[in-house]
Amino acid sequence: MPLLRFSALSAWAYSCTASAALVSLEFVTVGDPGNAGSPGGGPGAVAETFAMGKYEVTNAQYVEFLKSAAVVDPHGLFNPSMHADPLGGILRGGIAAPFSYSVKAGYENKPVVFVSALDGARFVNWLQNGQGAGDTEHGVYDLATFGSSAPQAPGATFWIPTQNEWFKAAYFQPWVMGGDVDDYWSFPTRSNASPLATGPNPANPNSANYAAAAPTPGNPSGINYLTDVGSYQLARSYYGTFDQGGNVWEPQWIGGTSSKWVAGGGFNNGDYQMRSDGATYSGGAGTEQGDTGFRVATIPEPGAAAWVLIVGALALHGRCARAAG
Repeated sequence: MPLLRFSALSAWAYSCTASAALVSLEFVTVGDPGNAGSPGGGPGAVAETFAMGKYEVTNAQYVEFLKSAAVVDPHGLFNPSMHADPLGGILRGGIAAPFSYSVKAGYENKPVVFVSALDGARFVNWLQNGQGAGDTEHGVYDLATFGSSAPQAPGATFWIPTQNEWFKAAYFQPWVMGGDVDDYWSFPTRSNASPLATGPNPANPNSANYAAAAPTPGNPSGINYLTDVGSYQLARSYYGTFDQGGNVWEPQWIGGTSSKWVAGGGFNNGDYQMRSDGATYSGGAGTEQGDTGFRVATIPEPGAAAWVLIVGALALHGRCARAAG
């Protein structure tokens, strides 16, 4: 599947200070627009082509966000458990603002946890507004006006995936030679059989970071810890996303309500939570837990984003020039 690598600004990789770098994300195109939903009226129908984050947002990427948006942190973008809990991968310096942030050694490419759907919404607002000093309260979601019930703004460049988008990227496979109907897999590893609960296994296309419901050969206790994003190198969805089953739960944004669905299961769940017909949960948009991260969606073609990226880069350059002057 086509791979897109841009951020707001991956092609414009400079920053105002040495302490804050620009965040670069990788996306895969989710095509086959106008597909039907899953059997029985389930989710998955998406009218337009879009792009989904290839990986969950990592600690290293979130740290750069914190360095820009949480020096004072009025919105609680940093959770103290990120520092204190073994699952957390981010250190904060300073008893009071201004705060500094760094990644725990070895946690750079692990998914950020102890984040909420609201944290994710502020992250995509920041991306939409050019990173750097970009606004976190307006852009994709008008959080200042609507809070966690904010709808997604038309024409957004980045957003938290909807339930249909998340579900399609994880489970859908279009008609292929030898079949005559679209299909939805049971698991986001292109399989109807439960993935092997094991550590990262580059040779196994059907394995995942989750706790097996029962012991499995060679892995008597399952896997109960976070793994670097993309570690299960062959265990990807049809469109090329990784870890939509296991590792961490991921929120889906539903405008008009403060409740947000989370899906995919985490490192400490069984296979049922990973299934296309399995468990998803609705919770508060501000809920932050050690088994929950998030993923970003975007527009499908780099060319369609070029103007937004250039404007963002120029705006950032202007802020840097004013700061230097």
